[in-house]
Amino acid sequence: MAESIPPWGPVPGPSHRNSRTVPRWMDPNDVHGEVRFLVLKAAANSKLPLNPFIIAKSIDQIAGRIDGASPTDGGKTVLLKVRSQQQFDKLLQLKKLIDDTPVTVEPHPTKNTCQCVVSCREVAELDESDICQALQEQQVVKVYRFTRKVNEKTVPTNTMVLTFKGTVPPTHVWFGYLRVPTRPYYPRPMQCFLCGRFGHTKAKCPNPPICQNCGESTIHPDCPNQPHCINCQGNHPTNNRSCPAYQQEQSVTRIRVDMGISHSEAVKVFRSQLNIVTQSKVQQRLINDNTTSIDHNRKIMELEKQITDLIQQNIELQTKIREIESKKNIPSDDSDTTLTDSNSEASMDTADNSQPLCSTPKRGRGTESPENISPVRITKNRRPSNQSDSDFEIPRYGNQSTKLSNHR
Repeated sequence: MAESIPPWGPVPGPSHRNSRTVPRWMDPNDVHGEVRFLVLKAAANSKLPLNPFIIAKSIDQIAGRIDGASPTDGGKTVLLKVRSQQQFDKLLQLKKLIDDTPVTVEPHPTKNTCQCVVSCREVAELDESDICQALQEQQVVKVYRFTRKVNEKTVPTNTMVLTFKGTVPPTHVWFGYLRVPTRPYYPRPMQCFLCGRFGHTKAKCPNPPICQNCGESTIHPDCPNQPHCINCQGNHPTNNRSCPAYQQEQSVTRIRVDMGISHSEAVKVFRSQLNIVTQSKVQQRLINDNTTSIDHNRKIMELEKQITDLIQQNIELQTKIREIESKKNIPSDDSDTTLTDSNSEASMDTADNSQPLCSTPKRGRGTESPENISPVRITKNRRPSNQSDSDFEIPRYGNQSTKLSNHR
């Protein structure tokens, strides 16, 4: 059955695993269209052959090479994936395999539809059936409107879930001339109310029932025990939505809806992403540790350089101090102290103690004026060992003379 195209043209879907591999205008025979699913199973209480080549040759003989096939339900059925509408119609007519095994082929009951969420306040007064009928030409087969409670009354909202024919949801929907964008619809994780496990409902539960609060095999209406989760072993009820296992199932559901894959494939993708995230955290920690060690080494090198500079400055200061002390201790040529009269050529180095060390100019006529008195120059020299400090006299102008004490 060929799908009807709206008069304003087809609505392209997002990048999806089940999307078309070739644009529609390049595929007039619709060979590379969206993926459709069929279920092949044995009829008349028979079993499918275990030889996979028999099933493959039977399919190729009637419809040609299809997109893929995989066994389901423990090998009792086979899930067929096709992209061509002609192959889809031909496989529906398959009644017998090449080994004369009677089979039936039917469309998959749930995999050939998709869902998305839209919000439109302009249709707030319309019923769900009216909206579904108006959107029927856009492949909408079901409309579900969300509700909320206002003053203990259930009131419909402007947000609704649309179910489409096909496996790829559109990016927008036309409400008349209004172009309303869509967003993905992520259903709640499928959790059994009997055993508390994920992936099935209580109608197909193979496990014994448990208490949803404590996890014991005996069901308690008002359980007095401490809560215990059988999925994550945490201290909370099994049906708690903050459970890590429940949040993990939510992530798997998002991957399944976004990529259009099965639940088992979504679990594999989730685990691979989790490993990548874990490796990234470990690598980031190693990078941080290396960065920290590099910073420490750089700081250590800077401190060592500062210590080296301080040591060099200390050496230079010690050298300057030694030079200054050596200059003070070494006597120079003018270090000897002598008291010499400019007009007398007597020397203080003589050993005769009777010779005065310093003679006072004789007074005579015309000698009282300062101009006629020879100036006395005081120079450093070692005095005789038997002469005391009191014998030193500095001549002055006139008759006064001052004894030099503690000259040194």
